[in-house]
Amino acid sequence: MEREYRARRSYKFSNLRDYQSLFSRSKQYRGVVEFFGEIRGRRILDAGCGTGWAALHFARSGADAYCCDVSRGSLQVARHFAGDNGLGDRVHADVMAAECLSYDNASFDFVFMNAALHHCDIARVSQEFHRVLKPGGKVALIEDYAHHPLLNLYRLLTPTKHTPHERPLSEADIHLFVQPFRQWHADYFQLLDVWDKE
Repeated sequence: MEREYRARRSYKFSNLRDYQSLFSRSKQYRGVVEFFGEIRGRRILDAGCGTGWAALHFARSGADAYCCDVSRGSLQVARHFAGDNGLGDRVHADVMAAECLSYDNASFDFVFMNAALHHCDIARVSQEFHRVLKPGGKVALIEDYAHHPLLNLYRLLTPTKHTPHERPLSEADIHLFVQPFRQWHADYFQLLDVWDKE
C-alpha cells in the first residue's frame, strides 16, 4: 500500500536520541536494546522501515544504518529525515522488498523489522535475513500475534485499517520463520495496547 506524504519545511528532530534512550522507553523495544546491545560501528538493516524512524536512531547511535521498504514515498521521507538531521552519510535507504534483498551475503551484524513481517512471505523473508546476516548476527522482530484476543477483535472492528492479504502471526508462522536460525526466543506483551492512538 503506497502512502502519500505531504512535503514539510523541515524534517529535523529537536530531540533526536540514540536508539538505546528511545527504545528503553517502551517494553517491546527495550528487549531489542538488551538483545542487540552496543551497535556503534556495526551494520544494521531496518527492513520494512516505513519512514525510517528506527534507522535514523540506529545511525544516531553510531551504526551504519541501511533501511528498505517497498514504498517510495516512505523512503523519500526517510531520506529527508536522514539529511535534515545530519545523518545522510549514515542512513542508506533503498526501495526493496524484504523477500528479495539485493544486499550481499553476510552484510549485516543486525536486522530489525517492526510490524512488517505479517505483510510478507514469511519463509522467503526468513531465508533472506539469514543470508544477509554475518555469522553470529542477530534478528529482532516486533509483530502482531494471532492468538491475542483483543488484537483479533480490533482487526474485526477496523477492517479498513488493514490490507487484504495481511494477517497476524501464528505459532506456525513463528516456527517457520526461525527454521534457518540456531537459536530463537519470543516474548509476549501488551495485552491491552492494541487501540489506535490517533
